[in-house]
Amino acid sequence: MVGQAVCHRGDATGFSCGVVADKAVRLNYTDACPGTVCAKVWVEVVPGDLNLRCANGDSGGPVGSNTTAYGFYKGQASAGPGGGQCESAYYMSVTYLVDLDSVVYLA
Repeated sequence: MVGQAVCHRGDATGFSCGVVADKAVRLNYTDACPGTVCAKVWVEVVPGDLNLRCANGDSGGPVGSNTTAYGFYKGQASAGPGGGQCESAYYMSVTYLVDLDSVVYLA
């Protein structure tokens, strides 16, 4: 839901949280969806008043809140002079994966 706080865990930046800004985003950064145009199915998270951090190496990490899984981290639009600072992050919703009849195995 737009406005909801969600958190992600990435190998590069660890644990941080942001706020859902949009639930139907078409990624347009370089190599977001190699060889094709990205579908408008990505969820955008912004810092809001929280500590959102993101960097290359966070991809594939879980996105959620408390004990609820919301999706898998994809990428970010970085900003700021410090490592891990970002203006937005993107994840694939588990709802979309279910709609594709995908099976996700967690280790």
